[in-house]
Amino acid sequence: MYQKIGSVATNYPLIAFSEKNNKARMGFVIGENIWRWRINNFLINQTHNESDEIIQKTIQLVADKTKNSHFHIEKKDIYSQNEDVVINAQLYNDNFELINTSDVEIAITFNNKTQNYIFGKTSNAYHLNLSKLKEGEYTYIAKTTFNNKTYSEKGSFVVTAIAMEQSDLRAKHSDLFTLSKKTDGKMISPKEVEKLYDLIKNNPQIKPIIHESIENRRFISLWWYWLLIILSLGGEWFLRKYWGKI
Repeated sequence: MYQKIGSVATNYPLIAFSEKNNKARMGFVIGENIWRWRINNFLINQTHNESDEIIQKTIQLVADKTKNSHFHIEKKDIYSQNEDVVINAQLYNDNFELINTSDVEIAITFNNKTQNYIFGKTSNAYHLNLSKLKEGEYTYIAKTTFNNKTYSEKGSFVVTAIAMEQSDLRAKHSDLFTLSKKTDGKMISPKEVEKLYDLIKNNPQIKPIIHESIENRRFISLWWYWLLIILSLGGEWFLRKYWGKI
């Protein structure tokens, strides 16, 4: 976009962009009263779409620091063994608009064995469902080519085992009733919880348990017994001597 001074078209930029070291992006708008762009846009087309698109894409290009790469993989670091492993991918053009014109391949390695997959395409991105995988650690390398440039991203994720009792946490009252009936137990509802005390108290199978432990030790190892005997004998001898009995 170039400036127009009066009726004279110039080569002076109206909007310009710069990028430093492929990381820091800067944008310049050489003008003022940008709000008038929307008014003029509406007067011409009865809509603000064109002017809003210019502003939104300018902000997206300059302010989004996360998209310093044209190719990005989205996945979880940890998956449960009972859930599908889903991986998404995004590819951006030079204007950082989402595209999916190129194919995206991914190589997944597990236990020194590698399998290759091709992402399916959504409206403007990529999607891959690997279904449920075995427990363990997986590594991957995803690649794609756009405008004669090859982009790649590698990483890893883990599939963890899950206990069977944790797979369904809903109480199945019919199973509890059947289990209690087979084991001569009782099943009571929350409204009958007061009966629980009497059921426990009157249950003949529930009895107090007494624990007894016996420890045997050699008498000769109890030195304080010997000291007590010596003191007793010595005291008796002293008293007899003192009273003249000896």
